[in-house]
Amino acid sequence: MKIIILILSLLSTTAFAETVTLTIEGMHCKGCKESITEKVCDNAVAKTKYESCTVEVVDKKTRKGQLVIVTKKDVKVDIPAIKSGINDVGSDYKVTQEIVK
Repeated sequence: MKIIILILSLLSTTAFAETVTLTIEGMHCKGCKESITEKVCDNAVAKTKYESCTVEVVDKKTRKGQLVIVTKKDVKVDIPAIKSGINDVGSDYKVTQEIVK
């Protein structure tokens, strides 16, 4: 019986959320944060697929910011679409690092 339970648990799929952290160069002020938040976090996709979506200016001097998206279960972030949205906000913004967990 224990073997059957073990096999079933190994074969079953577990629903996981995804966390994506993007480092964005070119961010230095509240306006940068608000513009990217509006484009990436305050839309229909974000409201239906993300548990949370936050944008922060990390370092004003080096002009670095960070976008962190936590999805709902079994949802993957469309990173190329997110990058495109960031580029739509302004050509000064560039994603320099992606971390997906």
